[in-house]
Amino acid sequence: MLKYRLKNFLLCFLFANPALYAQTSEHDSLTFIADYETIYLLNQSRLKKWATNQKALDKNQENVLEIDDLRNEAQLFAESGDFETAALLLDTAIELTKLTKPNSLKKEMDFALTDQKAEKFDLTRQIISGMDLWQFRDAYAYQLESQSSEAALNPFGGLRILGNYRYTTASVFEIMSQLKVSKDYNNVELNLKHSYGRPDGYTLVVENRLEGTKEIRSFDSQYIGNTLLFDSRFNLNDQFNLSAGNDYRVRRYSGEDAFSDSYQQNRIFTTVQYNPSISTRAFGNYNYSTRSHDKIDSLDYFEHRFDLSLFYLTTENTSIFLENTWTRRNYYNNSSTASFFKSYQEEYILGDIKIGLSKRVALGVRSDFTLRFHDENTVVNENGAHNQANNEWTIPDYINFSGNPRLLFTIFSDWQLGVGYLYNLRLYRENILDSQPSVTSATTTALEYLQNDILFDDYYSHGISLSIELFRIDGLMISLTNQYQQKYFPNSPDIAGRLFNQDTRINSILLFSSWTINSKWEVNALVNYDDEQALYDEQSDMNNSFLSFDISYSF
Repeated sequence: MLKYRLKNFLLCFLFANPALYAQTSEHDSLTFIADYETIYLLNQSRLKKWATNQKALDKNQENVLEIDDLRNEAQLFAESGDFETAALLLDTAIELTKLTKPNSLKKEMDFALTDQKAEKFDLTRQIISGMDLWQFRDAYAYQLESQSSEAALNPFGGLRILGNYRYTTASVFEIMSQLKVSKDYNNVELNLKHSYGRPDGYTLVVENRLEGTKEIRSFDSQYIGNTLLFDSRFNLNDQFNLSAGNDYRVRRYSGEDAFSDSYQQNRIFTTVQYNPSISTRAFGNYNYSTRSHDKIDSLDYFEHRFDLSLFYLTTENTSIFLENTWTRRNYYNNSSTASFFKSYQEEYILGDIKIGLSKRVALGVRSDFTLRFHDENTVVNENGAHNQANNEWTIPDYINFSGNPRLLFTIFSDWQLGVGYLYNLRLYRENILDSQPSVTSATTTALEYLQNDILFDDYYSHGISLSIELFRIDGLMISLTNQYQQKYFPNSPDIAGRLFNQDTRINSILLFSSWTINSKWEVNALVNYDDEQALYDEQSDMNNSFLSFDISYSF
């Protein structure tokens, strides 16, 4: 059950509102994290088995606790969606087990394989039930100062099946299926995966994911999607790993209220992993993607993407993670000036550093930088509110920087408290590579139409962040985060009745938890609350909240 516990929690969140992903026309993040998530879950299971046997044999408990600390740290990254860093931390923990006692993990894995051969088929059935609650309130100026409020309660129930069948030591077949019925929509998913090979050699993975959702109350909208994946993985030696593969995705939308266009997407990818030591991991990844749409060919594109990342574990409670991503997207059918979608290049740099100040105190610094520039300025033609034809406004290039330094305190053995500072800066420019970035200069292309259109204004925000996390091996996970920021638009003209780009204060609270009560029962909850208030104009105040709760019974 531990192997599926974290994955179930993430799946429950995704299944809570599949329509959110159904209408997304950009990157599907699930595509990029699938491989790292699989590696993470597999290594978690391996390390738990190793730790259980070590404790039973009364081996070096200090080493076991050190490896448990790495597992807990990996869970922190996994809960934030960073499965790549989580997988790297568990790789390091596995290497430490080899140093603790030579071939100890290999013996545990051999035992595991023998045990799995004896028990070839493992099937878990789960009954799920719960509810989603969403509420939104605002008081926009165009509503004549009258408050607006919307709310929706969506109870649901369903059945989930998780299984794996190992018919030889080198071949494993896995299945995940789910049927979910709710007041607002029905959803079905079937995921089939076959792995052939061994982790220390060559492995071929074939996976197919089928999903469909139908709205049954408010909208006449439904979609069906299928993704087929082939992934070849080569473990050349202790330092080099290679992988190459292809996935093909199809999504079909139908119904009068469906606003997304059906599309087909193909992605070719290759990855190189280099492990020069037990404390260092380097990744290189290349993706070539093409997407074509059934109706709107101006959305068709091909894309090149290169990713480089480095993870370095230095001393106790200290780590460095660096990532660089270069993207080139070409909308090859888009020759019209009346479209948002223009070819662009993007450079993204991420740094996540944790410095151990003591055994219980660490300094964490996470920052990222994005530069996006288009081949040409994007111009959109649309009629203004005063019957002025062919009004044009420009979506400029931009630079974005964000930083979050924070102090991390370990309380007891499984609680962590974080206190930090948040900062974000975004600058919009036309032809940004040739301009001089300055917070004092404004993008005023559509100033005369400000009351009717959203102007892309420079802005910056800063504030504080508070977090507290609990991760226990026995099945309890709690994470609570509160971020308070003030957001300023220093160049936005002061025009009465302006609806957008006003200075605001933003308070965001996120709580998620998962509790495996026993081998049968599991409870998951997600709560999100966002409150945005204008500093000088109450007419722009708004807040929204979301609650998702589910309970599952395995039999």
